[in-house]
Amino acid sequence: MSWTEADIPDQSGRVAVVTGANGGLGLETARALARKGAQVVMAARNQDKTSAAVADIQAPDPRCVAGGSPARPGLAGVDPLLRRDGHRDAVGGLRAGDQDLVRRRLEPVQGQGVTAPDRAARVRRALVELVAERGLHGAGMSAVAKRAGVATGTAYVHYESKVALLLDAYREVKLDLGVAAMAAVNPHAGPTDRFLGIWKGVYRHLAADPARARFLVQVDHSPLAEQAHAAALEGRDDPLVAAATSPDIRPLLADLDLEVLYDLGLGPAVGLAAGRSHPSEAELDAVASACWRAITRG
Repeated sequence: MSWTEADIPDQSGRVAVVTGANGGLGLETARALARKGAQVVMAARNQDKTSAAVADIQAPDPRCVAGGSPARPGLAGVDPLLRRDGHRDAVGGLRAGDQDLVRRRLEPVQGQGVTAPDRAARVRRALVELVAERGLHGAGMSAVAKRAGVATGTAYVHYESKVALLLDAYREVKLDLGVAAMAAVNPHAGPTDRFLGIWKGVYRHLAADPARARFLVQVDHSPLAEQAHAAALEGRDDPLVAAATSPDIRPLLADLDLEVLYDLGLGPAVGLAAGRSHPSEAELDAVASACWRAITRG
């Protein structure tokens, strides 16, 4: 007796990640799961081909809407990945540096059989906390696994090495930092006010979770700093870099490397958030203004 698509049970309320989803078995799997009510995240290397695959799935029935809710029960959408700027992407092009986007898409799902991303998130968080408390040398994989509440072997299922885990955690922390800092900024404000808004956004985001600030300080002053910085920028547009290179801000900045500008301009915000003191608003304003003066042309 053969097993067919008709044997797939209702998948409503479930999220399915299908790799290699722009052709062959992957495409047909994505199509079948979407028809059965699953929210499908299609992951593949070629974005153009994947966009065509999305259109192919939608074509027979316009109710299957990319990134939207189905018009009638029983037919879910094909969900594109979320870019870091919050807009929908056309799926495809899943790079190693984009794995956190898939994890973020799945981590809110509870009680639906999606447990691996939750474990990976716990492993990343455990590393952040241990590095913040003990430094890089005090955060071995066995200690990370214990803090995360998983077996050491499970940690290695998600990350082949401690370095791979650290780079992924660093990417996640920097991504969250950039998005949070820019969210509070008035895009119509002048360069000085925008910088001060970014600076305070960085401080407040990290002060709410000092472990992340201390993790950044540890990594940024370690032999892995250069590799971590490169990984954070790999294949994506950093919102903080985009702000620094905007047409009205870049001409005002000193002729220094962007990493030096970051250290002088935003490094003190990270350092204050990592510390034990609680600066007043007036003190924060004073430090932020001093940082702006330090990175702009005299």
